[in-house]
This record gives sequence, structure tokens and C-alpha cells, in this order.
Amino acid sequence: MTEIGFTQAVLAGLASFLTPCILPMLPFYLGLLLGSRPAAMRNRLASGTAFAGGFMMIFLLICLGSTALGRMFLQAYTTLQLLAACGLAVAGLILAGVAPAIRLTGIAVWSGLGLAFGFAWIACVGPTLSAIFRTVSEEMGQGISLLLAYGIGMTAPFILLSLLLPPVFALLPGARSRAMLGGGGLILLACLVGTGSVNRIAQWMLERQDWSALLR
Repeated sequence: MTEIGFTQAVLAGLASFLTPCILPMLPFYLGLLLGSRPAAMRNRLASGTAFAGGFMMIFLLICLGSTALGRMFLQAYTTLQLLAACGLAVAGLILAGVAPAIRLTGIAVWSGLGLAFGFAWIACVGPTLSAIFRTVSEEMGQGISLLLAYGIGMTAPFILLSLLLPPVFALLPGARSRAMLGGGGLILLACLVGTGSVNRIAQWMLERQDWSALLR
């Protein structure tokens, strides 16, 4: 069995952020940040972390498809994917201002957004993730810890972006237009997730370029 260390798993996950595993959904996450209202740093940290946690939960369930829990999740995947798409569409309408009294704030809301975005992730399997899958099948506890490490690396940029970008976006004019743009992006992502088109976009990207330098 190939030995994979915690640091290697984190770095491999971090590198995967710049591959078709994540890139197709990245513009929509940036749109979400663009349209969100400014918040204090600790609130941005909490929201970003909650989003990353929700996203990582879907990642883990997909990667643990050989376990009983993973099989249950994969059996219900299509239904859950449609629910995620509906949630994204509702979030998009809220962000666009259709329901001004409701705001996309709070840990529960951002966790839910992370869960929904998780259905736009596809497994771009490089050598490290392949080795982690083998570890899961041979030594479950160690494998799950390495999946967590990989997921931490993969989702850390979401947290960093949530900390750094909103104050910059707040300097731009047209808060209403930014909210509508971000909301429209979420609605478009809902359509892509609901129809499975994100996977087709990612597959197209994988076929057009060699990503092996990042899929470690």
C-alpha cells in the first residue's frame, strides 16, 4: 500500500482547486460573494467555514461510496441533486432581491449552500486521491482521515476567498446590480446542477487539456 501523508493529502486537495473538479463552479461562488452584503471579518470567516464544511460533507459521501453510508447516499443522489438545484434557485432569487426581507446569512444557510455546491463537484482522480481510495478500502479509519485532509486542502480556498473578496467587491458601485448578477449566477448553477451539465462541462475541460500537473 502506498503511504500517503497528511501534508501530501492537503497539498493534493489544494492543487485540485484549480482543476475541473472545482473550476466550473468557481465563477458562481465568486458571484455569490459579489452579491452578498458586506459583513464583519468574523462573520465572513464563519460563513466561509460553514460553506466549506457543507461542501466537504458531499465530497466525503461521494468518496465513501463503497461504504454502507456512501451507498445509501449514491442511491439517493439523483433526488438529492434535484433538491440541491432547487435550493440554489431559491438562494439565487433571494440574493437577487425577490424576497428583500430574507438574507443569505448565518451558518446554517451557508452550510446549506456548501452542500448544494457540493453536487457540482466531480471526482478528478489523480495519484494521491487514488491512493487514498485504496487506503479507505484497506484501512477505513486511516483512509477517512486522509480524505478529510484532502478535503481541507480543497475547500480552504473557499474560506480564503470569503475573507478577502467581499470587502473588495463592496467598493464597486451598483450594489443592486451586483446582487442581481450573483443571484442570476446561482439560478444558472441550479439549472446546471439539476441537469447534470456541470459534469459535462468538467469532462469537456478534462478532455481538452492535460491537468496531470495539478492532479497529484
